[in-house]
Amino acid sequence: MDDATTAIAYRWSDAENYWPAAAGDADRTDPFSPGLGLDLAAAVRPRAEYAVVHGELGPDHVLVGADGRPVVIDVEGTMYFDAEWEHVFLRIRFHDAYRPVAVDGLDEDRLAFYALAHRLSLTAGPLRLLDGDFPDRPAMAGIAEHNLRQALALL
Repeated sequence: MDDATTAIAYRWSDAENYWPAAAGDADRTDPFSPGLGLDLAAAVRPRAEYAVVHGELGPDHVLVGADGRPVVIDVEGTMYFDAEWEHVFLRIRFHDAYRPVAVDGLDEDRLAFYALAHRLSLTAGPLRLLDGDFPDRPAMAGIAEHNLRQALALL
């Protein structure tokens, strides 16, 4: 019975290999081994400087105040993190309209890693909604499928 309090762990033997190895890869049991496309995290190096990021900044999270200045709203996801996280999300949201908010000096390795992370999240979220009684199932399935294709293209 799944009562949301039980976790099941499974330890497999070396004979059980669920991830095919890339040519020349010695560790056939490691899903993150080099050459499998999931080594993007290894390229991200530690850094000492971070930024305050909204987490899901978009046009629906900025209002214009009475004085004409922008006001950021819906800030529960705000965190002290890499600016690249926010910029990947902005690129996804705005496509070609991203250029006016683009900045120089972003870490390309972080951008690549976070692009995959965002696309996987944008696949998982709709799939979770489809587990319930979401009313527009074809639209949500389309969003999941689109983001899955985008994630696979990054690998």
